[in-house]
Amino acid sequence: MNFEFIKPVPGLGNLYETCKNAELLALNVPAMSCVSSRSALEFIVRLIYRSVVGDDRGMDLFSLVTNEDFVRYINDQTIIDAIHVVRVNGNNGAHGRTVTAPVACQTLEQLQYVLGETLMNMNEIDDYPSFVSPLDAVRARQASRPTGAPAEAPSNSESPAVAEPAALVTPLGKDGEHGSQCPDEAIELTEEVVARFAPSLRKTKFVVTKGHDPRENRKLYLDALLCEGGWKIALNANQQYPEVASIDMTLDDGTSVDYVLCGRDGRPLAVVEYSADEGNPLANRERANHAVDMLEKKYGYRPTAYYSTGYRLFCIDPLGFPPRRVAGFHTIDELELLKQRVDTRANISNPVIDDAITNRDYQKEAIKNVCNAFMNGRRRSVVVMATGTGKTRVAISLVDVLLRGGWIKNVLFLADRTSLVRQAHKNFTKLLPNITTSIISGGSLNRDLNARILFSTYQTMIKKIDEDSRDFSIGRFDLVIIDEAHRSIFGKYRALFEYFDSLMVGLTATPRSEEFKSTFEMFGAENGEPDYAYELEQAVHDGYLVGYTVLDRTTEALRHGIVYDDLSVEDKEKVDSEFGLAGDGADDSLSQDLSGSVIKLSGKVINKSTIDVMLGELMENGIKVDAGDKLGKTIIFAKSHYEALMIAERFNVLFPNEGVDFCKCIDSQIDGALELIDSFSERDKMPQVAVSVDMLDTGIDVPDAVNLVFFKATSSKIKFLQMLGRGTRLCPDLFGPGDDKACFYCFDFYDNFRYFGTTSSWSAEDGFFETSKSVKSASVRINELKFDIFRQLLAEPNLSGFDKTYFDELYSYFSCGVADLNNDAFEVNRNIAYVNKYRAEDKLLCLDKDEVDEFKTRVLSLLPRESCSLKVKSFDALVLTVESEYKKRLDEGKDPATIRFGLSQLSSAFSERMRALLKLKTIPAVMAKEQLITSMMSGEYLLSDFSFERAEYVRKELRGLMNYIQADDKNHVIDLPDHIIDNDERTGFASELNYADKVSEYLQSNNDVALAKLRALDVLTPDDIEALKRVFTLQLGTAGEFASWAGVSWGDTAALAFLRKHVGLSDVAVEDRLGSILHDERLNDNQALYLNQMVDYARVNGDITTKALLDEAPFKGRDLMGLFGQELFPLVKQVVNIIHGALG
Repeated sequence: MNFEFIKPVPGLGNLYETCKNAELLALNVPAMSCVSSRSALEFIVRLIYRSVVGDDRGMDLFSLVTNEDFVRYINDQTIIDAIHVVRVNGNNGAHGRTVTAPVACQTLEQLQYVLGETLMNMNEIDDYPSFVSPLDAVRARQASRPTGAPAEAPSNSESPAVAEPAALVTPLGKDGEHGSQCPDEAIELTEEVVARFAPSLRKTKFVVTKGHDPRENRKLYLDALLCEGGWKIALNANQQYPEVASIDMTLDDGTSVDYVLCGRDGRPLAVVEYSADEGNPLANRERANHAVDMLEKKYGYRPTAYYSTGYRLFCIDPLGFPPRRVAGFHTIDELELLKQRVDTRANISNPVIDDAITNRDYQKEAIKNVCNAFMNGRRRSVVVMATGTGKTRVAISLVDVLLRGGWIKNVLFLADRTSLVRQAHKNFTKLLPNITTSIISGGSLNRDLNARILFSTYQTMIKKIDEDSRDFSIGRFDLVIIDEAHRSIFGKYRALFEYFDSLMVGLTATPRSEEFKSTFEMFGAENGEPDYAYELEQAVHDGYLVGYTVLDRTTEALRHGIVYDDLSVEDKEKVDSEFGLAGDGADDSLSQDLSGSVIKLSGKVINKSTIDVMLGELMENGIKVDAGDKLGKTIIFAKSHYEALMIAERFNVLFPNEGVDFCKCIDSQIDGALELIDSFSERDKMPQVAVSVDMLDTGIDVPDAVNLVFFKATSSKIKFLQMLGRGTRLCPDLFGPGDDKACFYCFDFYDNFRYFGTTSSWSAEDGFFETSKSVKSASVRINELKFDIFRQLLAEPNLSGFDKTYFDELYSYFSCGVADLNNDAFEVNRNIAYVNKYRAEDKLLCLDKDEVDEFKTRVLSLLPRESCSLKVKSFDALVLTVESEYKKRLDEGKDPATIRFGLSQLSSAFSERMRALLKLKTIPAVMAKEQLITSMMSGEYLLSDFSFERAEYVRKELRGLMNYIQADDKNHVIDLPDHIIDNDERTGFASELNYADKVSEYLQSNNDVALAKLRALDVLTPDDIEALKRVFTLQLGTAGEFASWAGVSWGDTAALAFLRKHVGLSDVAVEDRLGSILHDERLNDNQALYLNQMVDYARVNGDITTKALLDEAPFKGRDLMGLFGQELFPLVKQVVNIIHGALG
């Protein structure tokens, strides 16, 4: 038996039994044998993954074995190839595809290789035996049988020409024919087994002791993929059969090709080449192209060419598209269709567009640009169109053009929500009534998987191509349409877009900007620009969308929170009772009283009075219809399902005369939500007010919507624009005959419009569509903090002790992390020039300031991310922030007391976590660290006597405990007085101005010396900067309020630049400081224009930097040395130094 080496290993009994069964089944039931082999493989893969990579919940086997961290850990191509052979043959066995006894035996050999090498690396075995094929064992027994003895029953391996499909195998009951040999669907991997083997796996650098022939591995993998594509494989070389993958075919010039895939007429449809030296990845392509050239001479047409490098398979079709990676082989029907399209495709460079579908000029231009992208050899295209300008109609019209032109036959439309899928399906069937369509997601009945146009959510389709339920081949669709395509979709569902070998069109309302450049590049867009863009401002200007007016509203409780100490005794008792801080259940030992605290409203902490104030403001000032008698259609964007229910409940209490159907919660937790959306979308049906949590943020078409209430904050520009798009659609006769919808109102209670820089009308301030408000992931933020600490330690001349060890650890972390990046990963490949630059030996030890910025911008976010919970990452970031800030402030000359005061917000964050842990003292791991936890209340142990050693000790000792802290899932409802405050309110009970108003008054009326120096381009001293900091982060408000207003935190020149943007640059100062440069007689017109553009840029943005000259319009792409020459180029530097340098 080939797997006896597993039997003695404790904890792997089920794995051994599964392998033994797979071996017993190999000759008589090869399909079931392969399924068992795959189960064994999945067990060991999940064990490795959980031990060294992280959580595998929700991941299929393909996702696990293609994960970059997993592949990097294995670090051996033959093992990876073997894994894929077992995986694919197991899938083929499960789906009744061609699986023979030899294939089952080869699969067992690859499984033994993976398991044997893994157990040796785990130090569980010293060696494993050479593989003995069950087929060889049968042959040996037959050879030793006496003459005349009956032969053993032949297996299905003896077919004279091609490998025939094995009989379909269905799982048998316990009394079935094969008894205990019927494989389980999966072997349970318990936490105890993981705990036993994880330490050795983590300590092990995977090393292969018994190599396999890479070419043989590739052949086995390709055989499995051919089987998956429905191809039978010939058993004899150089024999050509119809509908068969013929092997080792000799060509007319005497050369050979590994496979020729023949059509039903016996003529070649494709060639496959795999056997060239792996050291030259282009060799197989050259051999495949040569084979195609030879077959074209013989048959008069070019077959498709496939070639492989490792387990990566590439395709060159006869249609002229560039070589591309594919996930498998096309079926015989798909290859026949590719062959036919060479002659049947029409020229679509100037397409004939049906006006009944799209009749607007910009829509036709979008379709034409996509068609030309395809004509020019690109297989992906992306179009940017503002919400409401007809993206779906453009998609329908494009499908119509491509169908009539013979470019496509089958289409897949993907969206992220069932409601959007349903809406798109409705429009397609209306405008293309003669094409069969079907929805295959969202519980749709009467699904037709053979329809010409299928509609699905990403979530449903990813399951359809999953290895265990693969319903579609790689060429099933000729065109895939991605609704609201952006980078996060590609990240989450990358396998989906890599699986289908099709043309692809992305539709998005996301505006053009550097922030979304990578999204466009994923579609092959040149220079990161979409193939066509028709954005919000242009659409409003052209009259195809309506604009909006912002009613900048908020309440005292939302803006400042509820200050516990300001409450009456009665209200304090209400709060104590709600939060469990009073009565018999209170835990006095944790000092949990709220004295001195501020209660922040969130999706879990809800104040009825705040909701009432919001609803009152909406009903009083919202746009009305029916001659002013009824509130127009309104969407309220809420933070949580519970809050949405509470809003609907409070509406019915406050406005009972409107009826119970007037205001409804519509989200994914509501039964019949889709029907409610349909009703809400119709003018004369209820509800009139929809309270939504995410479900109405995107893609819902409600032209009657005239009021949007932003009752939650969003930091995503994509989501913000999608929400805004719910109101932009035209709506004729909304207020009566000829009285059309002209605008809509946005009630903003969470400063979203201020955060994204919009004004109080449809237009945007300069830079709105160009600037980025990107939100960094916790992992990226942690890496940034570590890099800052690394740079601080690097600057120290004489490191010793722990600090030296810590520095070496950080250096190794960054240098090895960059060196180990996978060049094939999309983001790494896109930044490969920068990655290679910082891979140079010791490069990270000698970075100038620009290179530091470049490394942070281009490389840092590419580093691997630790697979731990967000709770752990949050704690890491908290401690690392202290490490970064404390040392920095000490170097600035601040005393420890001042530093501790400045880090008071972090102290609160420590206290919150330590209190939560002290509630869990029954857990042994927490109890063991109780003394440290108690000492870390308010961060005292760390902040009272800071050192890097102490900080890292705290972080490493406590980080794992964060997983025990449970999220507070309870919804707290309070009812405390609240009132509206807004930008226009100056008197009455809400007399306190908000932060923006205070700043505005200060800037207009105060003769601040430092602000005057900003305006005059005088260089700020450290005292000037500190004085400004006191004004804007203490006197007028908090540091958080400044960050919310400015969009940047206080602490670097960006904050000062923002202030200078508001106070402006004095014309006198510009002339005085820069006049001699701007009027230099040596300048020609173009040079003078460029320098004046630099000054204008500084007026608008508050600053000008060398980075802006490289990356921002109108400077990007300009050849400065060519424009100014060696002699005048220093003038550019002087302008930057005078403007930027004045910021101190």
